[in-house]
Amino acid sequence: TLIANTVLAGSIVTTGTSTAFRLPNLSQSEINLLSPQNGDMVYNTSSNLPQIYQNGTWKNFTISYYS
Repeated sequence: TLIANTVLAGSIVTTGTSTAFRLPNLSQSEINLLSPQNGDMVYNTSSNLPQIYQNGTWKNFTISYYS
């Protein structure tokens, strides 16, 4: 499916210079209702940080996380 320069298939691919990849924006309460799998990513609007699900817990996704 092609919607405004975004291809939706087995993965999401964006093209062009006027678009950005946007994570789902969810509050902590909404995140707590998910059934996540390793590698899932969200933007936590309660903590104002992107998070990634890894080994049973949500971790803040920051540059220092991978340093």
